[in-house]
Parts: sequence; structure tokens; C-alpha cells
Amino acid sequence: MKIIKIDKEPFHELNYRSSGKGKPRFCTLPFYYTYVDKLPDNISSIIATSDLQGREIDEHNNRLLGVAVSEELALLKEFNIIPKFELIISVGDLYDKPELNKYGASGNVTTVLNAFSDITEQVIAVHGNHDSVDNDLLNKNITVLDSTSINISNIKISGVSGIIGNEKRPQRKSEENYLKCLNNPKLKNSDIFLLHQTPKGNKPKQIGDNNIANFFIKNGNSLVIAGHCHWNEHLAELGNNQILNTDSKVFVIKQL
Repeated sequence: MKIIKIDKEPFHELNYRSSGKGKPRFCTLPFYYTYVDKLPDNISSIIATSDLQGREIDEHNNRLLGVAVSEELALLKEFNIIPKFELIISVGDLYDKPELNKYGASGNVTTVLNAFSDITEQVIAVHGNHDSVDNDLLNKNITVLDSTSINISNIKISGVSGIIGNEKRPQRKSEENYLKCLNNPKLKNSDIFLLHQTPKGNKPKQIGDNNIANFFIKNGNSLVIAGHCHWNEHLAELGNNQILNTDSKVFVIKQL
């Protein structure tokens, strides 16, 4: 699966609130059409997103942004603005405090993943470094990957959760263990590879991790979907891999 093009301008935007320095910031979440060379016959489109660190614009309900995004996607589909989507991919960091007063807060994102699962057939996710879930409460059509793989409609999807960091903190792995996860033989020949932590891209200002970048320069032939660091230029190429940066964006991936 190769990306052929991404529209330069978003086809839709959603306003939301996010934590700033002691007070909320008002932000806009862009939705982009993304075109690939081929999708399986039984998949009309795929949604990919991450780093939805905010709350809806409605201060009274104050739900996590991802819940509002799920409602927005359902409406866009109902009004035939986007095609049916059989799969939602989330690569993590879906939490923000109710008070919106602490940038980078961590918390429970079970409601977001369940909201996604209510509007599609399958949700495939990796956790970000700010995410926790109640595993017993996750809907059955949600799969969280961590050095594991799943096959959906003959698409092999692999993923590694978390970031490189102090293993005493949640959703972090030592550099050695993270790279071991990437090198897991069971993840070879993946069509789609999910990471929360973005590798450094091949273009200016595509910030990220050098060691993860070096891995993909030498290995694989995948569409790598990652977040954590924000890129204004969404797509990079490392070796035979494409890297799609989804930080604070929503992509509707469909066949050209």
C-alpha cells in the first residue's frame, strides 16, 4: 500500500479546546483526503489519526476530543462527504485534563477507543505515552498492538506502543527494548506499521527519533503511521517505507 498523494488543503476542520500554559487554547483539527494505490475490495476507506489531546468545544459536555471526532466522522459519512470506513487506526495520545490546564497530561482513553469502535468495524491502535485504558471495558472490535500484528482483509498491520524513555514511567521502553520490538521477526513483511513515536523524516523540520529512522532506512516496505511529533509536511520516505505523520490530524485514506 503506497500513498500517491495527500490533498494540500483539509476538506473539513473541527474546532476544539486544548491545554495551554495554565489555561485552554483554542485549536483547529484538520481532516485530509489521502490517496493510495490500492485497498482491498472490501475496504472503502481507512481513518488514521493521533494526538487528539484536547476536549470538545462545548464546555458543558467537555468530552475528550476523540469522542467528538467519532461523532464528526459519523456525520461526514452520513452526509456522503466521506466514504464508508471499515477501519480506524489510532496511534495514541488521546487524553487531556478536564480543566485543560496541563499540557501533556496523562489519563484514561477507553471512552475514545470505544467511541471509534461504535462507528466502524475494526479499531487498531497503539498507545501513546500519555494513554491508559481499562482493558476489560474495551469493545471487542478494538485491538491494541505492542510488538504484535493482526491481519485484516489480507493487510498485515503491526505496531509498537509507547516511546523510548524511562521504563519506570508508563508507556515507555528503553532504547534497547524498543528496537528489539521493532526487530521482532513476527512483524516482518507488514503492509502497515503503527508507532506512536515518529522516526526522524528525510525532509527539513520532520523531527523525530534517529534510531527508529535508521531501522526503517534499513528494513521493511511498509506504510508507517506515527504521531508524537508534529510535522507540517505530512509524508516522508525512509528506505522503502513511507512515513505518515498523523499528529493532531485526521486522514481519510482511500484508493485513487
